[in-house]
Amino acid sequence: MDDDADWQELISRAIESEASDIHLTVGQRPHMRCDGILQIVDSRPLTEAFMSGLCSVMMSDIQREWLARVCDIDFSWTYAGRRFRVNAYRQQGYPALTLRLLPERIPSLAGIGAPQAWQKMKELDQGLILVCGRTGSGKTTTLAAFIEELNQEKAYHHLGRNQHQRYDTNVRSASKPCNIRASGLFSLGCNLCKWS
Repeated sequence: MDDDADWQELISRAIESEASDIHLTVGQRPHMRCDGILQIVDSRPLTEAFMSGLCSVMMSDIQREWLARVCDIDFSWTYAGRRFRVNAYRQQGYPALTLRLLPERIPSLAGIGAPQAWQKMKELDQGLILVCGRTGSGKTTTLAAFIEELNQEKAYHHLGRNQHQRYDTNVRSASKPCNIRASGLFSLGCNLCKWS
């Protein structure tokens, strides 16, 4: 894989295959996770030039500088109308990428099998909700489903005939990066910090 058409074909193939993850490492053929099974893509092993070129397409100058200094960065990337959560890192001195294809639609709390406690939390007027867990445990999906249902069900509070009051929902994410796109969500960019 040596040019733009090759990486575009690879990403398009992952989208069409409904792959959840794409793993790209110099010296190895690309891997895709489809239905939980890691599959090797039928192609040549990836070169450093290919990986550096793909990083240049996906990352800003600040992100590439951060990767060079810290050797690891997480960010969101959009291609062909689809969003990806990307982890770029250095492996044995070479750039490597892991891409997670984010769902097109936000699922419901019931659809992800969330405990009934989430339904009760929608009724709270104030408070702090922390969602914690290991990588891939569904933190982002759970929050997205919760925020989407809040937006649909509690956008306005009925005060009487033709009178409505907008709910003041203040949701903040310190995820790196914030993978949720919902109205009323404020993202704190964790990776865009200064170093000396």
